[in-house]
Amino acid sequence: MKNFYSMLSLCALLILLLMCIITGVSDMIDRYAHQLALHLLPNPFFKQGLSILSDILAPVHCLILVLLILTGLYFYRRKTFWLYGFWCFSVFLIGTVMKYAIARPRPSVAFDGYSFPSMHVLSVSILVSLIILITHHKGVKVIGIVLVCAMILSRVYVNAHYLTDTVGSLLVIAIMLISLAMTETEEYRHEYNQEK
Repeated sequence: MKNFYSMLSLCALLILLLMCIITGVSDMIDRYAHQLALHLLPNPFFKQGLSILSDILAPVHCLILVLLILTGLYFYRRKTFWLYGFWCFSVFLIGTVMKYAIARPRPSVAFDGYSFPSMHVLSVSILVSLIILITHHKGVKVIGIVLVCAMILSRVYVNAHYLTDTVGSLLVIAIMLISLAMTETEEYRHEYNQEK
């Protein structure tokens, strides 16, 4: 029940964020976040490095890595493969549908497509979450958090996304992780009751 209320709270936050974006309330925060990133990292070396990070961990590359991991999972733990595979597919689908349904323009015309949510941040979050779910290793969690934070900084710094786009991606992944945890808990209960 706690997970359900957490998920509802995150859904409410996502709706509030969307309302702030639609009404323009978040515009000042988004502009300030971009200016702050430029001020804190004035060296062009950072822009180059963050652009490379965005290129290496592009959504299509993350999707390929997720598919490779799921392929291995298919042979190693088939039952988990179906659950995690459906979950990954669902998150990618939700992010893509939201992107085209909301159709928020990018902060810079140098980038194609729509802005909300950031598929770069969402894709890296899916990849990192999948690896953490499989390994349960603390070191992987730390590296994953650093990668997601670096991707957020990258997308805001190069002006490909607004900060609120990246926050929206984090809310989507958090909601979906809670739904996965609820599914796993329910599945465990079902298996436990069948054993009795």
